[in-house]
Amino acid sequence: MIVKIFLVGASLFAIYANVFHLLPPLVTRGISWGIIAVVVFLSTNKKGNEKRALINIFFALLSIFSTILLIIRWEEFASGIHDPTLLEIVTALVMVFLVLEATRRMIGWFLTGVTLFFLLYAAFGNYLPGAFVGRSYSVSRLASFLFWDANGIYGLPMYIAASYVMLFVIFGSFLLKSGGEKWFINLSFAAVGKLRGGPALTAVISSAIFGMMSGSPVANVVTTGSFTIPLMKKIGLKSQFAAAVEAVASTGGMFTPPIMGAAAFLMAEYVGVPYISIAASAALPAFLFYAALMVSVYLRALKTNLPVIDSKEITDLKKTILNYGHLIPPIFLLLGLMIAGWSLLWSAFWSIVAMVALAMLRKNTRMSIFQMIEALRDAAEKAVPIFVACASAGIIYGIISLTGLGFQVSSLLLSLAGGNNILILLLTMVSALLLGFAMPPTAAYIILAALVIPSLKEAGLPILVSHMFIFFFCSIGPITPPVALAAYSAAAIANSDPNKTGFTAVRLGLPAFIIPFLFVYSPYLLLIGSLTQILFATLKALLALIILASSLEGYLFRRLHWYERIVLFIVLILIMWTL
Repeated sequence: MIVKIFLVGASLFAIYANVFHLLPPLVTRGISWGIIAVVVFLSTNKKGNEKRALINIFFALLSIFSTILLIIRWEEFASGIHDPTLLEIVTALVMVFLVLEATRRMIGWFLTGVTLFFLLYAAFGNYLPGAFVGRSYSVSRLASFLFWDANGIYGLPMYIAASYVMLFVIFGSFLLKSGGEKWFINLSFAAVGKLRGGPALTAVISSAIFGMMSGSPVANVVTTGSFTIPLMKKIGLKSQFAAAVEAVASTGGMFTPPIMGAAAFLMAEYVGVPYISIAASAALPAFLFYAALMVSVYLRALKTNLPVIDSKEITDLKKTILNYGHLIPPIFLLLGLMIAGWSLLWSAFWSIVAMVALAMLRKNTRMSIFQMIEALRDAAEKAVPIFVACASAGIIYGIISLTGLGFQVSSLLLSLAGGNNILILLLTMVSALLLGFAMPPTAAYIILAALVIPSLKEAGLPILVSHMFIFFFCSIGPITPPVALAAYSAAAIANSDPNKTGFTAVRLGLPAFIIPFLFVYSPYLLLIGSLTQILFATLKALLALIILASSLEGYLFRRLHWYERIVLFIVLILIMWTL
């Protein structure tokens, strides 16, 4: 009960602090993280383990105390002339420890280990050899910087989590609580359910729409997959293929506008453009990704001669629109306000208000006060892992900026690549995949943005292209073995082998590994260029991805021989070469 109160409080505070009464940035971020930290420690209690419960309560109290001290003393540090007292240094050290412990519990050991590595580097960097030698900082200096400075734990990543992410997640939560989940699935099923392989195509479309709102591949899989995976199996698709389709479709939501993963909001800040520009730039790559996935699914349906679903089992489109169509305007309102130049915070807030008001128009979507409270709780619950990842990422990013490690890594990367841009891109891709499959996409993106962007800039890539390249590869971690969380979650629903599902997901999601290279060499796909250039590049990229799908599936109008598949693959390379 206490955890639920704190979760609802986190959502209400986000609305209050970002819309009605703008507090000092450090205070807003500090209170937001303090509430989330309490939730993390109190929600991981194990029944029957009194000793563990007492430790968790102690950690929660430490989080509250540290937050209160931050609120009281932050102005003194902001003046730039205050020397930290022993209490303030100890409090800073305690919060750094609490961030590490929260990360271990919510994310796992990998991100915790990476964060700890950067802390050790800042403390003992002068002992390292060669290119990585750095300046060492005292424990008191380091802890004070990470806690009391706006470039550490409460830096830009925490700002994004406490403002944009919270309000957009609240919007998505109200949409789902009012029936958006049924709306997405029923609309998708009504649109493509009658086609061969209809349930699989439904999975792609509904997961894409749901993913736009949730920004969480695993949550997407669990929500839409519980409906789509059994249907796919019912028409004859193998369990691992059905699970892979759902996992890949759900992962695409991370880079599908209008609401993408938290890293997209960070990208807007790093690049220095409005968020709507980032969303617009991601539109064509996202379209190409889902178009390629739908082609692969449809070709598999034709190749295996899957049956067509009986029309009696498909929800009527008119009935679906009648029951849930009034939930569409808030989504367009959100887009319209952002395009009109409104701030993201006000755009999200008024879209939430519109969603609640319009949901009241029909009985099947009307929310009671208790359901609204549940929506606020669910939103904060979904945001908890994002906050935790941003707290650790804040430590890492702060240390990189403090030590200048980013320029050292960039120089090393350029030296290894020897001026070869392809090699720099491949090294960046491997780095993004390695980090992406072991930690949340947001944390992976923040680390690479600090370490690799300078080298990509040096290689001549436009700043937006560089960030989008990293963002894409960090986003597909949930379908990249050996830690493919989205694929493994889908495998659990489908009762399929997790490893086979993971590798099938990689094959289906192969366009996501290719599209970033396409827009590096053809920035028109990011809407950089004239309309004619953009359309021509899109058509060529789409043709290339259709050929890729045909080559992998071994089907184009009929089953293909092995040598025909090789010829198609050669044609694919030639088309990509001309982009």
